[in-house]
Amino acid sequence: MTAPLETDESSDAERAGLLLRATLAEQRAGIFQQMMMGLPLGIMMFQLEDRADPGSLRLIAANRAMRPVSGFALEEEAGRRITDIFPNALESGLAQIYAAVACTGEERDLGEVEYGDDRVAKALFAVRAFAITPDSVCITVDNVTQRRHAEAALRENMETIQAQAAALVELSTPLIPLSEHVVVMPLIGAIDSQRAQQATEILLQGITTRRARIAILDITGVPVVDTQVANALVQAAKAVRLLGAQVVLTGIRAEVAQTLVALGTDLSGVVTCSNLQSGIAYASTQGITPRTALR
Repeated sequence: MTAPLETDESSDAERAGLLLRATLAEQRAGIFQQMMMGLPLGIMMFQLEDRADPGSLRLIAANRAMRPVSGFALEEEAGRRITDIFPNALESGLAQIYAAVACTGEERDLGEVEYGDDRVAKALFAVRAFAITPDSVCITVDNVTQRRHAEAALRENMETIQAQAAALVELSTPLIPLSEHVVVMPLIGAIDSQRAQQATEILLQGITTRRARIAILDITGVPVVDTQVANALVQAAKAVRLLGAQVVLTGIRAEVAQTLVALGTDLSGVVTCSNLQSGIAYASTQGITPRTALR
């Protein structure tokens, strides 16, 4: 008399277990759906009905983030074939790729793909596809068109800024040819390490290009000559001498001379003159006659 009771109790336990598992599965499905719908990345899922026909991909689900990507409420088109939703799916080759992923289970990162049809405005999309169950594929889509346009505009702005900066550098440290073998660089304004390096590079390049024998550095317009400026002048003079040219430093005011002495600046090998006119006159005595004189 006890065997039927044990059987009934076992059946009840199995039914209770099945019910619990079904409830948990339903809860997980609900949580998964809520997560998918709330994600900011566009997601759509397709079921492949015929492995020989990529056009048989049928939409299972899509999240709300696909609306701005596609331009319509894609989630409301569940049950329709991919070719009915996206008319150019086969022509673009995307349907074939999605079907291959569904069949093989291999994940595909398509990178950035340009797509457009009668329903979807042509744009650039970042697309990735991966299998979720046999013969089904999940596709993530992100419209990156505006981002790429913004990046291109930023690059263009940076190029413009760099070109303007280069022009300002050239204007702030001009190299003026006075004759075939004499160049002058009038320095105006404050000189920091970056500007000193730029001035040296322009000076050396100009000497090399023009095969100059004398380079006149005029510091009349430099308001303050400190250790940094003095060191920059010495380094520039050394570099010029390595190219076989001579440096003439002009614009040495009384206070500048005192500063250079106080700093112990080594100007050996550098010709110094009180003003630019004196520097030009010195160049003339070296058998190099300037074409013009700065007044």
